[in-house]
Amino acid sequence: MNKNGKPRIIYPFGDKTTSIPMEDYQIDCQVFDSKNALENAVKEQWENKGLVVLVNTGMQHLSELQGWGEMIFRDFTTYEGGSAPRSKWSDKVFGIDDTPSNIDMCYHNEACYLPTFPRCFVIGSLACPREGGKTLASNNEVTSEAILATQVGQALKKKGMRYIRNMTDKYAGDQLVYKHWQDTFYTDSREEAEKYVKAQGWDYKWLPNGTLRT
Repeated sequence: MNKNGKPRIIYPFGDKTTSIPMEDYQIDCQVFDSKNALENAVKEQWENKGLVVLVNTGMQHLSELQGWGEMIFRDFTTYEGGSAPRSKWSDKVFGIDDTPSNIDMCYHNEACYLPTFPRCFVIGSLACPREGGKTLASNNEVTSEAILATQVGQALKKKGMRYIRNMTDKYAGDQLVYKHWQDTFYTDSREEAEKYVKAQGWDYKWLPNGTLRT
């Protein structure tokens, strides 16, 4: 569910059963006598399995997610340049429920359109919905191997991929909105937005209605 109480549908691909037993990845935080012992268990599982599901954390606010993430890594990034609307729970913790309810949330890799993207990330919630609410995760190494075994995969490897983004102007009035360039780059200045775009090596163009196309 999004923050307006509307269903947020995330579509998996294929018609086969893709569920894995989540219990194989769970760590119950209540069974540890010390934070150090818990942290060691989290690190070990992350290194061995690449997925950690924490339960009974006692978390009271989503800003606390950063502390859990710091058990594994410290080099948190900002969300500058990201394409999805994001509210902020703290300096390094962002909401994922701000996408307009008419937009379907497809299964995806986070920020794959940026020159650098997360090697891992932490997600969490304070309450579980009565129905739905599934979080999809997959093994990217296995997925990549399967794609590269196809003609399409080899073509992607050889030719690469081009992303075209149209970021609307917050102050331009009635436009179909996903995310404005002002919110993408945390500035109302075209010059500052252009600095970021140029630093990434992107082609860009300002459209007559104020939209920034990259």
